[in-house]
Amino acid sequence: MCEPRSVQKANSYQYQFALDVDKSARQFLAKEGYDPEFGARPLKRAIQEHLLDPLAMKLLEGEFKPGDRVKVSADGEGLEFKKK
Repeated sequence: MCEPRSVQKANSYQYQFALDVDKSARQFLAKEGYDPEFGARPLKRAIQEHLLDPLAMKLLEGEFKPGDRVKVSADGEGLEFKKK
């Protein structure tokens, strides 16, 4: 079975969960990760800073558990993470 493009499965040593990144979050990351001089090269840094680092902190704090489905959306100032 094929999953929608916006849903990614995150597998690591300790955590297994589904990550649903909606259109507003993808647009936010694209905007933050684009620089007229460098193009999309800063995109990796934007994903790390706005998506991966905050998500890792929430996992370590116990806000999300293995098996959870996490929805990511933009809230104007950054990304918002909610358990579905």
